[in-house]
Amino acid sequence: MSSSRFLLVAVVVAFSPATRAENLFVDNCTSPGEGQSFTSIQAAIDAAVDGDEVVVAPCAYFETVNFLGKAITLRSTAGPDVTIIDAQGAGTVITCDSGEGPDTVLDGFTIMGGAGFPGAGMVNIGSSPTVTNCRFTGNDAFSGGGMHNEAGSNPTVTGCTFDLNTANDGGGMSNQASSPTVTNCSFTGNETEFNFGRGGGMYNVSNSNPIVTACTFRANVTGLHGGGMSSNVDSNPIVTHCRFANNISNHGGGGLFTSLGSSGMVINCTFTGNLALSNGGGIENAAGSSPIVVNCTFDGNTAMQSGGGMFNFGSCPTVINCTFTQNSDGPGAGGGIFNDGFNSSVTLVVLNCILWGNAQNQIREVGENSDTTVLYSNVQGGWPGTGNLDADPLFVDPGNGNLRLSPGSPSIDAGHNWAVAGLADTDLDGNPRFAADEIDFDPGCGLPVVVDMGAYELQGDPFPVTLGDIDGDGAVGIVDFLALLGDWGSCQNQCCLSDLDLDGNVGITDFLILLGNWG
Repeated sequence: MSSSRFLLVAVVVAFSPATRAENLFVDNCTSPGEGQSFTSIQAAIDAAVDGDEVVVAPCAYFETVNFLGKAITLRSTAGPDVTIIDAQGAGTVITCDSGEGPDTVLDGFTIMGGAGFPGAGMVNIGSSPTVTNCRFTGNDAFSGGGMHNEAGSNPTVTGCTFDLNTANDGGGMSNQASSPTVTNCSFTGNETEFNFGRGGGMYNVSNSNPIVTACTFRANVTGLHGGGMSSNVDSNPIVTHCRFANNISNHGGGGLFTSLGSSGMVINCTFTGNLALSNGGGIENAAGSSPIVVNCTFDGNTAMQSGGGMFNFGSCPTVINCTFTQNSDGPGAGGGIFNDGFNSSVTLVVLNCILWGNAQNQIREVGENSDTTVLYSNVQGGWPGTGNLDADPLFVDPGNGNLRLSPGSPSIDAGHNWAVAGLADTDLDGNPRFAADEIDFDPGCGLPVVVDMGAYELQGDPFPVTLGDIDGDGAVGIVDFLALLGDWGSCQNQCCLSDLDLDGNVGITDFLILLGNWG
């Protein structure tokens, strides 16, 4: 090619208009909007290209939808209450099976009437769609009645209601080797198969690591495990600011169930009125799971056998700054927390927690393989451990679910800062986690302010706390390093600030934590 011809091609390419996203309008009830218009959602998707938006007017759309691997936005103009996609039992409502990524967006629909395999409400295989403001209703499938994500699907689901969906596993949503981001959603009245189903609201399996934020799991029912949510086989969900209420499991884990190497984190959540016909009214942790539960309340949950608030079997959970009250169980006699160490080991760590007013025992462990460590916690009836109390925490109004601390509570400023520092900067209300009470200062372990026990912090003078700031000057530096070296070895002091990992010894792990927070 001559240089002049090459220059001409370059100029043409440089000044060619870039492909612009278009809006494709869908309306099957009134009249379509401007631009390309359709009466079928699938027809609009068929015509769309990456970057387009399919904008859907309020109506009921009786069809099934496949995103066809396109990075497009499918959204309603008026939200899920008035915009419905109903498969009427003809198959899966929404399907993503062509490698869709995060730029595939679903926003603002009621999704109902799905019936199919493997997922009735929505199937995403090898894909990563984004789903927003949706409602999935009345679906029936083997896995994922409302939504099914499989083989690396990573959708973002926001503002959706998954209502009255049914499946063998994952009545509301099933994630198989997939990690969706789910925000501001409601999972209500979903069910799984009566005898064997798992995850009435949501089921995570095979390395699924969803991020679930500000969601409600209410009145979901499962046949086997996890009325609200179940996670199995190395799945590690991060669940924050969620509510689990009145869910039912015909076996274990009324609110939430973890097993088979699944761990994850549960932060700033409430578990209220959940029921397990076997174990773990609020949560059951089993078979190699190691979840971290922070800033959560367990109030009024029931297990017909053991562990009204939490049941642990073959697991290693860590529970930090949580409140357990008014939970009950049957013959297990462990209304708050029950550890079953008969046939497999249980290692439970409880830090900065309040267990008060639960039926029978606040904590019970059985079997020679149960190992429970409780530190800086208020346990009715007492429990051995540094910093533990046995004194009425003075909840504001526990009968009406207000588990905040009244001024003068012995649980104020009585925890250990390092238990929660770096995990949660705020309490369950979203207030600063570290705030000194000017009226009644009960020193726990931390400088210059000390964290309260339980899920709520009585507000006073806030002070940012950094893990590793041993001298309390607001920074991690050489003075903290020298203090740690001076305390090296077994930590015998009642309050050992150099023991950053709270294992009773000052060593290499504490040193690495301090270096990681330097500055």
